[in-house]
Amino acid sequence: MSRKDYIEAVRSSVAHRLGLADSAPRNRHIDGLVVVMQDATEAYQSQLDADRLCRWQSALFPGGTAGIRRIAVGRYREHTDAMRIVSGRPGREVVHYSAARLT
Repeated sequence: MSRKDYIEAVRSSVAHRLGLADSAPRNRHIDGLVVVMQDATEAYQSQLDADRLCRWQSALFPGGTAGIRRIAVGRYREHTDAMRIVSGRPGREVVHYSAARLT
């Protein structure tokens, strides 16, 4: 997807959430991000409890995947592996952040 396509998809998703007439195609991942941003800005005084956090995660990962990897959506992770934020090609990954699971 090109930068222009992303911009158009964001515009379309925001217009849809605001109830404005819009016929442009939407992207479900961008729709999820817009839903989370709208909830965070409109209900910023609401408590960020486990239920709300899990609903945000479900909105951000609508297909239950991150790339081609399946992820546990709408619940806390159950494995003991460290959570990592990684970029780069396989075999040449760069780990930007690593966090062990709290018990």
